[in-house]
Amino acid sequence: MPLTYFRPRGDIKSNWELANPILKLREMGIEWETTVGVGKAKIKFGDGVTAWNNLNYAVNVASQIQSDTKSNWTSNNPVLGKDEMGIEWGTTVGVGEFNIKVGDGTTAWNDLAYGLTSDITNKAIKTITEYSGNDENPALADGDTLSVAAGKLNEQQTFLKNTLGYERLATMAETLGGLSNKDFMGVMEKLNSIKFNKTDVYNGTDSTSTSLAASANALKTVKDLTDTNTSAISQLNSDLQNRYSLLIPETLIPNNSDLNDYTTPGQYYVSTAANSKTIKNCPYTLSGFKLTVEKMSSDGHILQTLKAANAKYIYYRTAADSNFNEWLTPVTNADLATGTQEVQFSSNSGEAHVNFGKTMPNVPAVILTPFGANPESYHCSAYNVTQAGFDLKLHVDNVASGSLRLYWVAITRNL
Repeated sequence: MPLTYFRPRGDIKSNWELANPILKLREMGIEWETTVGVGKAKIKFGDGVTAWNNLNYAVNVASQIQSDTKSNWTSNNPVLGKDEMGIEWGTTVGVGEFNIKVGDGTTAWNDLAYGLTSDITNKAIKTITEYSGNDENPALADGDTLSVAAGKLNEQQTFLKNTLGYERLATMAETLGGLSNKDFMGVMEKLNSIKFNKTDVYNGTDSTSTSLAASANALKTVKDLTDTNTSAISQLNSDLQNRYSLLIPETLIPNNSDLNDYTTPGQYYVSTAANSKTIKNCPYTLSGFKLTVEKMSSDGHILQTLKAANAKYIYYRTAADSNFNEWLTPVTNADLATGTQEVQFSSNSGEAHVNFGKTMPNVPAVILTPFGANPESYHCSAYNVTQAGFDLKLHVDNVASGSLRLYWVAITRNL
């Protein structure tokens, strides 16, 4: 096959990219950065199909490697070509540690960042000594990656230091340091075979001895109880923090005081000899009472509970940032009574008596509700209300006689 000759074509980078020609098969194109014939050159060969911009460089003279000492690089401060590599040695080329920079065609040496430094290995090792597992003494396993193995070894060392203590670990290492491998293995086997005497182990029975070692079962029992009661323990800690001040003695509330001023947790009282009318924001005329102030949360919410001297009255209210809500008092079963009563009537009216079935603490208020097909036709009322019951009267529009069931509720307060 006869040889084919082509005259090489040459131009600067911008002109090549602008023209973007298609070189013939094996035709050579030479590229300079800014001036033809000046600086490092790059070469591409055509294939008769691919345009210049899509051809790969066959020869990149600009990417050669340069090498020099640190002081020479700093003083010369050259601009490396794009992808050109520079190796920096300490004091003598080829001796000792080295660093590498890669040029970008514009940045001077002193402003280039190092692409690779001599301590890269140390940095790499530091990044793989982390272990993400939960085992405090993890065992090495087949297939562990370098990072996992390094992390496990680090955890094992920490476990030994925490278990034996730094001083004990150092002493053991010094003591065992002179042993042969055989003797060392013998010592480790001996240590592994040592077990506690059962008479020296505490298994949960009450004992005054402080020298017994806790058994695994005893420790597991403690752990199980702790795990099971985590929420209760947390609540207990919170309650103790909020109620510690309740252990202090009761403090007398002077006359003319304002209960809105009592926001510090504690117990306060008004003696039976005091006139409660002189106590501001008191919910009722009481001859004597005890006030308890509790902290409900860390954001300023408190609870005031007021209890009368005769234990008959109980009030409570809450406050946020000293802005109190109204006083409330709880309603108990003794304050309520409910029931139904069927009333017979003729000539459009009827009467009946209702017993509560218990003695109410005070005379209650009675609410009546007739139950029927035409509630707008029923008119009922309660009268002669006592702590034991009441009388009711019924009138029905346009009905001569019949019967009707009434539902009733009696409500009072234990005041």
